[in-house]
Amino acid sequence: MSTRELIQAIRRHWRWGTLPLVGSALFVVYRYLDGVAGGSTEPLSRVAVKEFGGGTGTVLLLVPLVLLIVRFPVHGRKAYKNLPAHALGVVVYSFLHTSWNWAFRTGIYGLAGWGRYDYGHMPTRYLMEFPLDLMAYVIVVVAVSMIQRARATREREVQMVRLQEQLQRARLAQLQTQLRPHFLFNALNTVSSVMYQDVGRADGVLQALADILRKMVDQSERTVVPLSEELSLVDAMTQVMEARFGDRLRVKHDVEDGVLDWPVPPLL
Repeated sequence: MSTRELIQAIRRHWRWGTLPLVGSALFVVYRYLDGVAGGSTEPLSRVAVKEFGGGTGTVLLLVPLVLLIVRFPVHGRKAYKNLPAHALGVVVYSFLHTSWNWAFRTGIYGLAGWGRYDYGHMPTRYLMEFPLDLMAYVIVVVAVSMIQRARATREREVQMVRLQEQLQRARLAQLQTQLRPHFLFNALNTVSSVMYQDVGRADGVLQALADILRKMVDQSERTVVPLSEELSLVDAMTQVMEARFGDRLRVKHDVEDGVLDWPVPPLL
């Protein structure tokens, strides 16, 4: 997946980026109710600032994180070569995410007049947040990898369908190359057999043959034609065959009017 394709995919599926914010909202409710149950007096607004700080940080880092995963995929025969990149990536992600939490909360506390925000001992905080950030990183890696695999599978299926269509067209073309000389040979034999007996009938056969050849040229560049057009060609072919076999050959069409416009592959 190229960067351009990734950007297009993000535009189509941008709503997935709201999941961290939805998760943050759920955690706000959980943390607040947990505090109430434990006798905490921390206001809901401050709980929301703490939780949404992490959610917004995840959203901001999501695009570069996905770009990293696409650039260094974790599936395939040589995926192990990309593990060092992801080892460094998760460390950088955790550092930036924790730093954003501190900056976001500190800024909101200052703007709201709540005083100085104390995030504790930062080196310890970085270590404490790392397991959670690692879990989030793994979830994103798994999700992106599954999407890539699904997309690759879909592309292979589309390619397989195209190959099958090309194969069917090749088989039809081969059948047409076999039928055309055979039919022309029989038609010329028919003209040869009746031209000394009935000149008018021979002339009719030649006109029908000319009509057939004209239709064949018209259809040569098309893979499908309307059923009505193909039946018209069959009628012309039948006229040639009836001149040869006489009353021994009778052809009758039993076709519903509603299907005459349906596309069918040309026989000749």
